[in-house]
Amino acid sequence: GWPPCGRVMTHWFSIKERGTWMSVWNCAHNVGGALVGPMAVYGAMWFGSWFYGADTQRYFLVGTYLFPACVAILVAIVAYTMIRDTPQSCGLPSIEKWRGEYSDTYSDKAEEVLSTKEIFRTVLTNRFLWYIAFANAFVYMVRYGCLDWAPTILTEKGIDIKEAGWAYFAYEMAAIPGTIICGWLSDHVFK
Repeated sequence: GWPPCGRVMTHWFSIKERGTWMSVWNCAHNVGGALVGPMAVYGAMWFGSWFYGADTQRYFLVGTYLFPACVAILVAIVAYTMIRDTPQSCGLPSIEKWRGEYSDTYSDKAEEVLSTKEIFRTVLTNRFLWYIAFANAFVYMVRYGCLDWAPTILTEKGIDIKEAGWAYFAYEMAAIPGTIICGWLSDHVFK
């Protein structure tokens, strides 16, 4: 969901506030990741017996698949009903015109919607995006390695599954202050 959200955000926030608001929005990534552990544990506890009775070995199926999937569907429905493409699609002026804040590279052409073919051509021929994508693959290997294996390792070391879920939660939440500070710095210090 990042590419469409990132695209929508650039149309609703001006260049002088975009870093801060993008960092706040990016915290959803951490909040969602933080809630996965507790949701899996409590989903299994709350709905496991409902689906599987006394077969506690199968409770994890509800906790790790069904309950989080239902929450994700609910969030998707809310997003679908509330998010709008651009201010212009709602009869409003562009954010640059409304705030009177234009970037050095702004043009009315930047507000035009590209076709899918034009988007693919622009993205696939941009070598800097390829560099970022390559580097990001390694970042995500480390991130998901920590997130996927941490609860398993903690439970193997004798820590209760609930405590492991909350440790997973704390790992994700610890990233939020740094994310917001970086966004704020990008707008107010580095402009």
